[in-house]
Amino acid sequence: MRTTVTIPDEVLEDLMSFTAASTRTEAVNRAVVEWVRLRKIQGIRSLRGKLSFDRDIEEIRRADIEELNDLESFGAD
Repeated sequence: MRTTVTIPDEVLEDLMSFTAASTRTEAVNRAVVEWVRLRKIQGIRSLRGKLSFDRDIEEIRRADIEELNDLESFGAD
């Protein structure tokens, strides 16, 4: 999608320097993608201590290993 934004020259210069981008478009895209990624991480971190699990990590790992073994034996037929 195309859009027009006004960004002060000094901010854009800093952005290009920080992102090591070769074009203004690339610099803005990298910055926006990184900002969105960080916001998603913050959202996940905000859930810390608010979720409960009824299985422990070892039980989850065993189930994952069993599932992988089932998939491998399925493909061997």
